Amino acid sequence: MKPSVSQDKQLKDYLRKALKYRETYEEVYDHTLNALNEMALNELPFQDSINRIIANDFGGPRGLATMERSHEKSFYNVTIKKQWQYFKQWFKFPLLPVTIGLCILIHVLSTAIPAVISLLLLFAGVVFPVLLTNIRYFKAGLVLGNTMKSIRDYPFRRVAFLPLNVVYLQIASSALIYVFQDFLHLHLNSITIVPGYQFMSLQVSQVACSLMFTLIILHELCLYKLYKEELKTLKQIA
Repeated sequence: MKPSVSQDKQLKDYLRKALKYRETYEEVYDHTLNALNEMALNELPFQDSINRIIANDFGGPRGLATMERSHEKSFYNVTIKKQWQYFKQWFKFPLLPVTIGLCILIHVLSTAIPAVISLLLLFAGVVFPVLLTNIRYFKAGLVLGNTMKSIRDYPFRRVAFLPLNVVYLQIASSALIYVFQDFLHLHLNSITIVPGYQFMSLQVSQVACSLMFTLIILHELCLYKLYKEELKTLKQIA
């Protein structure tokens, strides 16, 4: 049974409501279309035919949701692995001298101009990830001609905002330490993130702060490389 134009639109509309990602949408659409072509003409009403295929081959709507979660986890693991591979390259030759030089530069700048660290935190932890994730989303939509969410969006977003999550953890830890400072026998005047070079509400050296922000910048450079590679892959698919 080959679907008519109106039936094909009905199938697409149904799957767009049932699925979140373009990759799983295309997979289920192609499978369902092939299954419909193998069915006898008028064997069942069209929507009932769709429901039967989805139920038998994918486990119904719940099965579709389970499939998407499984794909999410798989893509996340692949993305994390790639990001880690890129990150490790900065600590091997020939990039190791660049990493050391970057750390020294940040240390010198932060010593001369303490506000540099705060600006780096704002840009690397917030501005850059927000800009890159949005640019990536729109460019991928232009390449594929489809603005439906990609299953790659979720892992990329999690990796992109990893430094910001670290900052959130630091703020929460600082608040807890500040509240329980008497119990911990500490004497703190305020809760700070970077100005004054306190981390986890404990005084640390400028070198440690410079190292921390070097790692954040390296993370963002790896993220940009991940973005370029992903865009290249999408162009090959399209």
